[in-house]
Parts: sequence; structure tokens; C-alpha cells
Amino acid sequence: ATGATGPTGATGVTGPTGPTGPTPALFFNESSGPVSLLPSGNEITLVSVIVPATTGGEEIKVDYTTTINATASAIGVFDFEIRLYRDSTLIDTRTFSNSVLQVGTQSMQLASTQVDTAPAAGNITYSVRVFVTTATLISAATADNSDINAIVFP
Repeated sequence: ATGATGPTGATGVTGPTGPTGPTPALFFNESSGPVSLLPSGNEITLVSVIVPATTGGEEIKVDYTTTINATASAIGVFDFEIRLYRDSTLIDTRTFSNSVLQVGTQSMQLASTQVDTAPAAGNITYSVRVFVTTATLISAATADNSDINAIVFP
């Protein structure tokens, strides 16, 4: 039979401190605007940021926000997509369909987050673009206060 457990011994010497891990890096840009979004059917770049990747496989968290203003001359429809690109590759699309129920300007604050993986070492350009698909009875549309930031996690 096993006997009773004895008293705990003294704590040993603390080992050496390990190396410091990699530090995330922040990159950001903003465009105050206004940037015209009409006529519809054109893809318009709102804001971009260049992010250096040390190696392929690094995770990059990309956040963006913008305010879209649509001015209606009558009750209308304003549909658009917010697109996030890595260089020339589309990596995310947000689709918005809006019935404009009042004459005047309607503002929409939009934000999104995406986690991407760097395909290789080198500079990567992330850009936020708008593509207006429908602008029925919309006399003006702009983007204001567009911001983008990217955090690289090596």
C-alpha cells in the first residue's frame, strides 16, 4: 500500500527568461473626403494602406470605417457594395440595399473587420472601394471620413 504524501519541498531556482516574442505592428491611413460615388457602375477607391509583411503566413487584421451620404431628390433606391482588396485581389464584399424614404441626405456609418493571411513577404496594399449598383432618384452620393488600419501579427 502507498503511504501518506510527504510535505512539499522547497521551490527550485527560477530559470532564465525566454526571448521576447514578436511585436504586432500597426499601419493606418485616412481620407476625410468627400469622395463622389456617382455615377453608378464605377468602382471608387476610398482609402488604402501599405502593410509590409516579413514572411508569408503572417496574420493581418484589417479594420475600416466610412460614412456614406446619399442625397435623394425623391423617394428612391441606393444600393452599393463596400469591397476590401489585398493588392488586386478582392477579399471581402459587404452589400447594402437601401430604400431612401425621405427627400434630402441620408447618412450611413459603416465598419468592418477582416483577418487576412499574407501570401508572401513584401508590401501589401489594402484598399477599401465602393461600387454603386443602383442610384434611382439619388442626386448625390459621397463618402466621408474613411479610415483603414491594419495590425500585423508576426
